[in-house]
Amino acid sequence: MSGTNAQGFYFRGYTNLGWVVDGVNQDSDYAESNRRAEFSRSVNAVGGSRVLDVSGGLGTTFFMGPTQQYRFIPMLGLSYHNLNMRMRKGYQDVSNLSNAQLVDPEITSLPPLGPFGGLNSRYEAEWSGPWVGADMLLDLRSSGRILVRLEKHWVNYYAKANWNLREDFDHPLSYEHKSSGEGWVFELGWQNAPVDYQWVWGVNVSLQSWEAGAGEYLVHFADGSLGVSQLNGVNWSSKSIHLSLSKAFGN
Repeated sequence: MSGTNAQGFYFRGYTNLGWVVDGVNQDSDYAESNRRAEFSRSVNAVGGSRVLDVSGGLGTTFFMGPTQQYRFIPMLGLSYHNLNMRMRKGYQDVSNLSNAQLVDPEITSLPPLGPFGGLNSRYEAEWSGPWVGADMLLDLRSSGRILVRLEKHWVNYYAKANWNLREDFDHPLSYEHKSSGEGWVFELGWQNAPVDYQWVWGVNVSLQSWEAGAGEYLVHFADGSLGVSQLNGVNWSSKSIHLSLSKAFGN
């Protein structure tokens, strides 16, 4: 949703709610830094997971061009993004005892390869914070309208997990991730020129890249103790194409 009033005051906002129909995630454990000496890997179904995105911003419109057909709109805003991932139907893909013993020489066995039952773990991640950006609208008259959008985000990252098959972890809060970072959002779109009583269609391509740096990794153990270590970092990127269709009416 967006709009500009007669004074050029501009608002843009949206709320997206989605469900994951099908897909998998990979959960790996490593004995050494930089993802070396992998000793455990499971591949799990994530159908039934949910995503929520909320963003809003305010700006001022600057009209340009011989007929003021171009608009440049610097903006300030806030955004919140949530991924609530549910993991089930586990399958053990890697189980390397020698690598696991690099972490703890007393480990004598690991889960066998193949499917395993009882998995019902959750991981919920949140990215939230302010952003600055700009929208550029190019009205090409009969050729349609082009939209260019760029946003720079500063975010706090927080995640919590319930690893239900780990008896040594507490439940429902098994561990937490805390960090801060930044993100970029780029969008390019086109919409055909509206004609009275005709359909208007458009296409948008969106690219996002988010990164949180080193932070805290807090492990809540079943005996009530708390383990603290470093979270090396978190990365999230996405690419999407959106098609739109609406009905335009004349005055």
